[in-house]
Amino acid sequence: MDWKAYLLKQLRTMLIIVVITALLFGLFGFFVAGKAALKNSLILGAVLGLVAAVMYIGIFVSAHFWSGYSNRYGEWWIKKETEGDHKEERSDQRKPK
Repeated sequence: MDWKAYLLKQLRTMLIIVVITALLFGLFGFFVAGKAALKNSLILGAVLGLVAAVMYIGIFVSAHFWSGYSNRYGEWWIKKETEGDHKEERSDQRKPK
């Protein structure tokens, strides 16, 4: 998948999260307090939706960062297990007195 298409898909998903959250809060505010609370609850829903969307992005950023870390750690561990640790080799040698 092209990265531009992937980015557009993620942006669309975030927009859907924001819209659904704002509508749910708006309906709740409208049914509880009428038209006066509709505007405030829509704004609150939009803000909470943005927070949820930012967390959604954070999951992908975190997964990208930690996958790179785990790849490097796995490479180091396999090299250590197959070739041995260089520190252990040095400790086996006798030191001159």
